Amino acid sequence: QRILPELPPAGQFGRAECYFALSIADKYVKPKPCSSIDDIIRYCMESSSARANAYMALASFKSPLLGRKQSNAYQFKTLRCDIDAGKRDAHGNLKPDVYANAKEALAGLATAAVSFPPSIIVSSGMGLHVYWTLDKPADIDEWAGLSSKLLEMLKSGGLKVDAPKTTDIAAVLRLPGTVHQKTGNIVTVIAEGNDYTLDDARRILGAAK
Repeated sequence: QRILPELPPAGQFGRAECYFALSIADKYVKPKPCSSIDDIIRYCMESSSARANAYMALASFKSPLLGRKQSNAYQFKTLRCDIDAGKRDAHGNLKPDVYANAKEALAGLATAAVSFPPSIIVSSGMGLHVYWTLDKPADIDEWAGLSSKLLEMLKSGGLKVDAPKTTDIAAVLRLPGTVHQKTGNIVTVIAEGNDYTLDDARRILGAAK
């Protein structure tokens, strides 16, 4: 509820807006339009129990028929980033722009986001998923400016961060409570802080209109 914007009430001809969840197993991707947060949780937990990796999209979308695309995104309630840790190549070497472990990733985040502390930090199984939550949903026309400013702030602070996940409104991250199938680790919320107003986020990131 803190991460996703609330869907508008059903209109005369039904409600078109939706969320999206995603299940990936053996490179087979199964997206699902969801009509509620409960629907996301149900689908993701069922997928996780079936040994698939389960994800949620982090915006609401205009139509289930148009898919999980940037052009179909409707509203957002979070800024976010994905910080990888422990990923190695076929020779056992740590991949570029990846932390050795989550502890190092947390230290890097603390330095890079000192002026904009995260609202929620999730242990994603190996790395971190980090959210800056808003107290109210905002329209998608705010997204590009705020997300690009967030990425600029994090990178200027030296953080090794997955840039596309930060600036893609249709990106997916793992649902807490599901299993990171490669490691068997449970995706877990490890820290929580305050929500921000949209004006606060604009001011801190220097993205005021």
